[in-house]
Amino acid sequence: MSGHSPMSYNQGEMAREYVERRERGCYLIGSRVSLESIVSIDTHLRRGEKRFDELARASREANPLLYAKLEAAKNAIAPRR
Repeated sequence: MSGHSPMSYNQGEMAREYVERRERGCYLIGSRVSLESIVSIDTHLRRGEKRFDELARASREANPLLYAKLEAAKNAIAPRR
């Protein structure tokens, strides 16, 4: 493995065979993907999800009649069991 030493992650269940420490940080073994980049992507996605939830809530509050009509239409076409 080109002299890279695997490391373990003490919190959680990440197995040591997935991560290795290199000069510039920690990476997924056999890749150029750093753990820092994964954390950054995850943080970005969580912010986007939070913003989406905020916008959806604001839209529902600003347009209650529209959402009531959408819900009624959804219920009218939903398959009955």
